[in-house]
Amino acid sequence: MTNQTADNKNGFAKIEGPELPLVKQQKYNLVFVFYETARLFSGQSLKLVLWFRIISEGEYHGVVLPRYYNVKRIIGKPEKSGNFSVGRGSNFAREYADLFGLPKRLDRMPMTVFNNKIFTGKVKTTTHGYNQKKIHKSLQYSVISDLLEVKEL
Repeated sequence: MTNQTADNKNGFAKIEGPELPLVKQQKYNLVFVFYETARLFSGQSLKLVLWFRIISEGEYHGVVLPRYYNVKRIIGKPEKSGNFSVGRGSNFAREYADLFGLPKRLDRMPMTVFNNKIFTGKVKTTTHGYNQKKIHKSLQYSVISDLLEVKEL
């Protein structure tokens, strides 16, 4: 029996997907990188993911972190710069209004308003999964929990 056959018989598992960084929980200055629409948890959860780079000086300068929002509907397929709709009372609509004000046409909220801005964002560590089960310390990761302020770059 060859080593390859022996390895196949024994089986193995591997963890896939990007390794999400873990940074200290605090406020950081951030710049917008891009956004994407996604279906998470076997397609059950429709998400908008905004990606930001930390520009605060220090150990975590340059680290890219996500800000997740629930969406009502993904228009077309989930993709980078994909179209989506959110509810009037959604976290995205509320945060968008707090940062930029609402546009006259609520059916056309431009995502370009995120470009060329500096954001202050609060970062937290994700310690529990969607099912409220504790995540092992070695698999915990950081996300942006709130966008608090915006100013021109």
